[in-house]
Amino acid sequence: MEQIKKYPKTWLQEAILLSLILPPLGLAALFYAAKVTPLFLYGNKEASHFYAHRAKRFVKIGFFFLIALVTFAILISLFALFLFKIMPRY
Repeated sequence: MEQIKKYPKTWLQEAILLSLILPPLGLAALFYAAKVTPLFLYGNKEASHFYAHRAKRFVKIGFFFLIALVTFAILISLFALFLFKIMPRY
């Protein structure tokens, strides 16, 4: 087994930001990100890297989901503007 010495990125700041925008995914990321530092300091480096990887996964899924939601909202609003433009008004 190889030695893990490098301190993992906690993804805590990104998880906090995501929890303000998309609470379900942000809180899941925050749960995992909060465990990274204590586990690393107690010497459980493998678990620390595992939780860092999980936090990273939830943060990335959340931000991609946010981008998809914003894109969908823009497309819906453009479609509504198009319909209001071509629909006759009585």
